[in-house]
Amino acid sequence: MLRQNGVEGYALEARILVACAAGKTVQQLLRDINLYTTEQVENTVLDYTARRLRGEPVAYITGSWEFYGLPMTVTPDVLIPRMDTEVLVDAVKEFLTGYKMDARVLDLCCGSGCIGISVAHARRDAAVTLLELYPDAMDVARRNARHLLGDEHGVNFVVADAASETDAEEHFAHNSFDVIVSNPPYVTADEMGSLAPELSYEPR
Repeated sequence: MLRQNGVEGYALEARILVACAAGKTVQQLLRDINLYTTEQVENTVLDYTARRLRGEPVAYITGSWEFYGLPMTVTPDVLIPRMDTEVLVDAVKEFLTGYKMDARVLDLCCGSGCIGISVAHARRDAAVTLLELYPDAMDVARRNARHLLGDEHGVNFVVADAASETDAEEHFAHNSFDVIVSNPPYVTADEMGSLAPELSYEPR
C-alpha cells in the first residue's frame, strides 16, 4: 500500500511499522518473519498505514527514531532528528578527543536532546547541559536521557530562552563551557508553505 501511494522509503517504513505494531525491533521481526501474527497486530498495522498515508511521519507513529545509533523517543512536541545532524555529534567528539576530563558541553535548543545525549553517551566523562525553550520538548529530552543513559546520567536540564539575556544571566552568569553546539529551528515562516506535507506535523 505504501509503495502504490508513492512513499519513497516504502520497504523500510513498512518493516518499521509492522515491527512496532508487533512490539518488536526490526531485527526481531526479520528473525521471526514466519511466525503467526494476531488479528490485533494486523489491525494496528492497518491503522499505522492509514496514518502514514495521511502524511504523518513514521517517527511520530512509532514514537521512536534512531539517531547516532540510539533509539530516541520522539513525540510531536519535538522535531524529528535528521541523519545529517549526526555530523554535529562527530564534530564535538573530535574536538573533545584528547581534551580534559569533565569537559562542559552546552546543547542549545536541544529539542529531543539527540545531540547532547549522543555526546553524553559517547563521552561519559563530559558534563552535558541541555537548554530548551519549551517544557514539553524538555520532557522528551529527560525521557531520552533516562532511557539511554540511566538514572544517574549527570545531564543538566535548563528550560530557558537561548536568545534572552535575562535567562542567560540567571542560568549561566557563573558558568563557562568548552563546547556550545546547536541545531536550532532555521526554516523561516515564508518557507513553511513550500515544505513537504509531512513536515506540517512537526512543531512550528
